[in-house]
Amino acid sequence: GVTSNSYNNINVLTGNQVTVRFVVNNATTVWGENVYLTGNVAELGNWDTSKAIGPMFNQVVYQYPTWYYDVSVPAGTTIQFKFIKKNGSTVTWEGGYNHVYTTPTSGTATVIVNWQN
Repeated sequence: GVTSNSYNNINVLTGNQVTVRFVVNNATTVWGENVYLTGNVAELGNWDTSKAIGPMFNQVVYQYPTWYYDVSVPAGTTIQFKFIKKNGSTVTWEGGYNHVYTTPTSGTATVIVNWQN
């Protein structure tokens, strides 16, 4: 049979996917701390901080204290997500309510939120 090429670190965990750039503003950190993304779908780690996406980037497209990461998530789906800060085994959850976003059915998108204390 024919098999497709395999890629490292890429897993389609649910159905059709779209790429969403997640951006969080005002997520200040201390030395050794990084920002990660987690949420209620497998692609975002199902709220498991050990499976969170990241560390996020804070250079090139956006500058500190704004962080971003492009993630493939289920298309046409309402998802909930939050950002966390990790420093070794120490995890700090973003405050407030979960962010809620409905992904597009095709193409790409960007969602921009502010860090909630």
